[in-house]
Amino acid sequence: MEATNPPPQATNTCIPPPYPIQQQYAPHYMYDPQEDHLQHQLNNCWARLCQEIEETTDFNTHSLPLDKIEKIMKDDGDVHMVSAEAPVLFAKACELLIHELTMKAWVNADKSKRDLIQKCDIEAAITNTDEFDFLADVVPIEHVGISRRDIDPTQIVPYYYMPPHQHVIGPPFDAP
Repeated sequence: MEATNPPPQATNTCIPPPYPIQQQYAPHYMYDPQEDHLQHQLNNCWARLCQEIEETTDFNTHSLPLDKIEKIMKDDGDVHMVSAEAPVLFAKACELLIHELTMKAWVNADKSKRDLIQKCDIEAAITNTDEFDFLADVVPIEHVGISRRDIDPTQIVPYYYMPPHQHVIGPPFDAP
C-alpha cells in the first residue's frame, strides 16, 4: 500500500505584530481602557490586512509606481539586474510601512483629541515605536516636544556607533 501525504493545509503566515510591548511591561504602565480599545483596533486592522494579502490574486495593480522602485533599486552600484517580482514585493512592503505609520500616527492624534493627523503625530509614532528606529534621523528633534536650546550639547549621544579617534604620535603641525 502506497503512503499518501495529506494535502498541505494553509497556515496563517501573516501574524500581526504585538503592540506596544515596551509599554505593557513597563513598571509605570497603568491600564487604560481607551488604549486597550486602540490596541484592539490595531490588531483587527492587521488581521484584515493579512487576510487581504492572502486573498490577493491580482498582482498587476499597485498603488506605488514599480518603475520608480526599480530605478531606486538599480541606483545601488552593486545591483545590475532586478527580477520582476522584486519591485512588487518592495511596493507591498512600502504600502504596509506607510499603513502602519499612519495607524500609529492616528493613535497619537486620537489621544490628543484631534481628527487630523499632524506632522507631530507622525514624528511621535516614529520616536515611540522601536520598529521605526531607522527613521529616527529623519525626525527633527524640535517636533517631538523638546527644543534644541533645552538640550545640553555635552549630553547628546550619537545614535550610531562612532569609532574612537586615532591619534598620530608626532610633532604638532605647526612645530618646526
